[in-house]
Amino acid sequence: MRKSLILGVTSLLLLSTFPAISTAAATPQTLVIIDTGIDSAIPSIKNSVVYEVCFAGYKSCPNNAVAMEGPGAATITPAMYANKAWAHGTKVASAAIQTDPDVKIIEIRCASLIGANGYIGCNNDLLIKALDWTVANKTKFNIGVVISPVGNYSATCDTKVSYFEAIKRVIAAGLPIGFPSGNDFKYTGIATPACLPGVLAISAIDDKGRLALYANYSDRVDFAAKGNLSIINAGGATVSDYGTSLSLAVFGASWLKVVNQKGLSYQATYDLFKKTGTNYTNIMVKKNVVGINLSAALEIGRAHV
Repeated sequence: MRKSLILGVTSLLLLSTFPAISTAAATPQTLVIIDTGIDSAIPSIKNSVVYEVCFAGYKSCPNNAVAMEGPGAATITPAMYANKAWAHGTKVASAAIQTDPDVKIIEIRCASLIGANGYIGCNNDLLIKALDWTVANKTKFNIGVVISPVGNYSATCDTKVSYFEAIKRVIAAGLPIGFPSGNDFKYTGIATPACLPGVLAISAIDDKGRLALYANYSDRVDFAAKGNLSIINAGGATVSDYGTSLSLAVFGASWLKVVNQKGLSYQATYDLFKKTGTNYTNIMVKKNVVGINLSAALEIGRAHV
């Protein structure tokens, strides 16, 4: 089994236990993305990322340490993204920005550099540090939503993973946290941590408007979102790609936009997406999943506060 938790791009919520979040503040809430870092030379990303953080092994943050905060902390270099694994975070951030050009992102790099561009993904210990940083800085950065495209598929949900307690701390802080269902063509189970109680599990809609066959499904999936997109890659080129990591980014940016514009609680936002979304199915998947419809949610959102 890979030590890395990051899902390749082409790689239920227990509502009764989740505390409601407050209505929109005077300043927009931010979206935390825990991923591989970003190419901050891309104008749209530079303009959207308001803070950068790094947690990495082998003293491989840009300051040659295991942790770093501030400008450049999550930035990857051209030498790094010559290894396409490092481009994942740029693609995910691009998908969020494409969904809402006004989104404000806190990018947490959770990946280690070996040599010029060797890549070791976000392990359990680094993920815990990233999640705990998010809780500790919730108020300072007005954090509204947390997403992380990490996960490993197994036939049964692994509730004994070491980072589950850190996820619980995020939930206890009143923050929605989402993970992708995974890209393993599995229709009776989804990746951990998406399967864990209290998190939002997100699957994908393909470019034909169907539940994507590459995605994983179970009754634990909360929503689906567009997973086949034209996005900006590290280096600035526009590429076509797909995966539940991208659909997670679309979902996270959509959720935050509704909260920022309509001032909805957690429960009201969840119910609104269920009410205004589209029911998707697939003869192979044999599941019904609600796909989010951001424009419809924004149109009637105020009535559901």
